[in-house]
Amino acid sequence: MNAENKLGKKIRELRKSFGYTQQYLAELADIDDKHLSKIENGIHLPTYITLKKLSEVLCFNLQDMDSISKKNPIADNPIFQKSLKILSTSKNDTELQNYYDILKLAQKLMNDNSKI
Repeated sequence: MNAENKLGKKIRELRKSFGYTQQYLAELADIDDKHLSKIENGIHLPTYITLKKLSEVLCFNLQDMDSISKKNPIADNPIFQKSLKILSTSKNDTELQNYYDILKLAQKLMNDNSKI
């Protein structure tokens, strides 16, 4: 297996662990979704700038590329999964912001109750 393919597979695994589509990750990282597909398939190597953008969105350290885990423990959390499903049902930006605000409030209330 060549280095490009290992890198692409790691990026794909992380993307999927967050529940992101290629298009959504590309939007978050401000890159072209076709380019992301080629990176994941080992056809293209990302530039440093592209890799840095991906690392910021997928929360990995560029210095630790060889030690990126296949699973993201946060993404496996059932509450996180449910939150993603709720956010993904929004029909527009206003609705998305409302869902996000509700989820933040719920998190705050849960944190406040755990202190009691």
